Amino acid sequence: MNILLRFPLPLSILIVIIFSVTISYFSLKFVKKKYPHELLKENHEVAGYIFNAFSIMFSVLISFVVYINWSDYNQAQKNVYEEINSQSNIFHLASGFPDSVKKEMQLGILEYSKAVCYDEWYDMAIGIRSQKVRDAYNKLWDLLLNMDVNSLTHKTLYEQGISELNRLSDSRRQRYFYLENTIPGLVWFILLFSALMSVIFTHFFGMRKKVPHYILVISFTTITMLILFLIYVLDHPYSTDYMITPEPFKDLINQMETIIKAG
Repeated sequence: MNILLRFPLPLSILIVIIFSVTISYFSLKFVKKKYPHELLKENHEVAGYIFNAFSIMFSVLISFVVYINWSDYNQAQKNVYEEINSQSNIFHLASGFPDSVKKEMQLGILEYSKAVCYDEWYDMAIGIRSQKVRDAYNKLWDLLLNMDVNSLTHKTLYEQGISELNRLSDSRRQRYFYLENTIPGLVWFILLFSALMSVIFTHFFGMRKKVPHYILVISFTTITMLILFLIYVLDHPYSTDYMITPEPFKDLINQMETIIKAG
């Protein structure tokens, strides 16, 4: 399903709907030819109890997975802003350093932000990290750790800079955590198998009128597939333009470039 994440979200949803409608239509048509309504009707009462019990278990599982993924998505988005805040703080703290160090620190933060925004964000969409960001990150630490602290007028600025860079490091690691913390394969297998069984169950509750039956089965199949697609998209928070975007980084970059040019 990775290929769906490369398309615009409306197109991906349309593909999921078309796939769901096509599969449910032809599969239901096959079942109706194989099993007449009178034969299916004889088993409705027993099948109904089984389907209700199965539906409850499936709905609980779906609800739990959606809730966990939605919470992770919100936390991943919050973490991005925490990383940006740390970058902004370090950039402004650098103004209190000697001129030579100030310029290097501000340019280093700008370089790091650009690497994350224009290089790593597109790498994260396919699940990998950027070496360019790693180099820019290491350069920031080198600048601070190799600084002559005795030459600083306000030594507390240095301590605050170290503290903010530590926060930046934590936010960066958390961003990678949400990049790699995907749903286990076993959970996906259970979700897909449960969805398949749910759709198959609906095929064996016959109705005399075909059109309402087709509409109900197709609607149920489509909703089930859209929920699974929602879970998949939430499980890849950096993969589409409609999920977590690098726009906050771009705003920060514009602000830093304006300040550097003015200074």
